[in-house]
Amino acid sequence: MNARNIFNEFEQEEIVAAIKSLELKTSCEIRLHIEEKTDIPIAERAKEIFDFLEMQQTRLRNGILLYISLFPMDAYFHFDQGILESSAYTSLEEIGKALSEKISDKQLLAGIKEVLLGLGEQLSAPFPYQPDDVNELPNEISFG
Repeated sequence: MNARNIFNEFEQEEIVAAIKSLELKTSCEIRLHIEEKTDIPIAERAKEIFDFLEMQQTRLRNGILLYISLFPMDAYFHFDQGILESSAYTSLEEIGKALSEKISDKQLLAGIKEVLLGLGEQLSAPFPYQPDDVNELPNEISFG
């Protein structure tokens, strides 16, 4: 299956709306990237995509990439330096586990939306939304 076809237009709009909703709760910036497969360890590939999308360019270094490989079906979060250095980082690992469970149950769309909601809740205290917050990264889904 082609990564671009995994979600229809309506489902993609649902995901983008969930990203926008998350970013109204926190100053963090999140992107979703979906690829058919990766031939290297998923953490390495997520880091490559994070760098390619220039997600480290946020003012607070609080970018988050949700990387999904379809074959084999797997997901990985890559967090920028500001998040890794915060106390919130340890609790974020649980959110990743929840997504992995949904993926294994073939509930990818529900899992993505659930994990975005959880991220917004976890990050709102350590990285609160600021009235002068600027959307530093596009909210669109990228495909490989």
